[in-house]
Amino acid sequence: MSEPYASEEVDDLYLQMSPWGDFFVWTSRHVQWLRRQHRIFGRLLSQKGILSSSSVTPAKTTLAAIPSVRLPLCLSLEETSLLLYQRIAKGLDIVTPLTDLQPPLVSDLFLYDEALATHFEEVAEVYQAQKRQKMLSYYGEMLAGKRKRRTRHAGRHLSNTEAVDKEEEKEGDIQVDEFGKFQLLSV
Repeated sequence: MSEPYASEEVDDLYLQMSPWGDFFVWTSRHVQWLRRQHRIFGRLLSQKGILSSSSVTPAKTTLAAIPSVRLPLCLSLEETSLLLYQRIAKGLDIVTPLTDLQPPLVSDLFLYDEALATHFEEVAEVYQAQKRQKMLSYYGEMLAGKRKRRTRHAGRHLSNTEAVDKEEEKEGDIQVDEFGKFQLLSV
């Protein structure tokens, strides 16, 4: 039976150094390769399990109570120096803390502001189009409500019934264009 990774060469291994001086390997196949080929074990970061929420049976635990082991693999200083000295690892990525970063260039800020303004305009256009579309979907209900309100109002004032009848006769076909504006086709 052949072991996986026994004769295979994995892609380039780069170690990551945190701002606090810890060294990490983030890829599971690199971790397995280091353990099988070079006997470098490091330590995987563990996450404490959660006990069962049942207060009646505190002895029972759920699957979440089992401590889980997760990437990244944390290497000691000796393991890291061995990997770099024997050129097993191709390089070291150093994560720079935010306090050490240089402020952005004025040209970068200008490009960012332009992109942000363009994005804002596009979002506003999409929002207006969605609002128009939603309004158009309720257009029939709006007209029915308007007619109902007019008839109620006309019922209160009997002298206005003639005006309502005339308006209903005047109402012709109404067409809505793509921008949400209403157009009266026939009068």
